[in-house]
Amino acid sequence: MSFGRTDAEDSGRRVRIGRPAFQDLHLLLPRLLGRAQLRRQAMKLRWWQRGDRSAGDVDCCSIDSEFFELLVLDDYGLTDGLRIAFCEEPTPEPDGTIWVLSVMRQGEPLSSAAMDIIRGRRAIVRERTDGWLPNDFDRC
Repeated sequence: MSFGRTDAEDSGRRVRIGRPAFQDLHLLLPRLLGRAQLRRQAMKLRWWQRGDRSAGDVDCCSIDSEFFELLVLDDYGLTDGLRIAFCEEPTPEPDGTIWVLSVMRQGEPLSSAAMDIIRGRRAIVRERTDGWLPNDFDRC
């Protein structure tokens, strides 16, 4: 699943969402309108660079050296606000890829168990993207 790009959006990086984060999103925002509005905010990550305190008009902060979060204040009344946990992967895109790993309520504590889940989701993303081998059928 990808927030992807259109032909008109050829600048910036690709922003992709992992399946578990997609499921988080559906639990927190069951209506399509809410998910579409959050997608617009997440797409601002295309121009985010490590060390930036914001992506467009949305605040970002570092969770630790590998993980970051986008703090989306809810102007549409569905929740108090959302935190999008993401990481930066340098490959395979030329400018790297931003992976959305988790979506949670703003007031939800970021416990050590939650960090273990986010680290596990990143390991799955890396395995599925970096761990791909050439097609074994080509060798036959």
